[in-house]
Amino acid sequence: MSENKKTCSMCGETKALSEFHGRPNTKYGLHHRCKTCSSTAGKVWYKANKERHNAASKAWHEANKKSVLARHKVHYDANKEREKARSRLWRKQNKNHRRSQQLTKKYGITLEDYEWMLENQNHACKICGTIDPSHTSGRMVVDHCHTTGNVRGLLCNRCNTGLGYFKDNPDFLASAIKYLNDSAETTKNDL
Repeated sequence: MSENKKTCSMCGETKALSEFHGRPNTKYGLHHRCKTCSSTAGKVWYKANKERHNAASKAWHEANKKSVLARHKVHYDANKEREKARSRLWRKQNKNHRRSQQLTKKYGITLEDYEWMLENQNHACKICGTIDPSHTSGRMVVDHCHTTGNVRGLLCNRCNTGLGYFKDNPDFLASAIKYLNDSAETTKNDL
């Protein structure tokens, strides 16, 4: 090792000292491999030991959950505005990813499933046929059975809310239809 240079034990090249990671327990305080070779060796090792590494990492995080969360909280509190801005930017740039995650978590469908359903319904409500979703999101609402969780179709917000008010009960809906028909006849006779 010369005054400002060191030879890498892996590639054999003589490089500047800044090209080596520090390692306090060695004679000169530097790692024996250059940063490039260390990185390459690390990638090769990870590829060969990916499952082992991931299992050890997961076990370590489980064992140190409280300290990891505390460290994250300290970092977040110190950088709150920057983290919020970063989060807003990520959400803005990944709208479809987030939407797909929400659909999968809540209804068990993907964004592609949603788009396919919308296409098959001609971009209209499955009940009333309107193309106006009347929802703050500007999208049709996924209608599902609250008992089974099965997705039934895409509805405008009004129809979906109406079904909710009728508790998805066909008897209540049939009574409402009878009521509307009877009311229409009564009104005609009164004229």
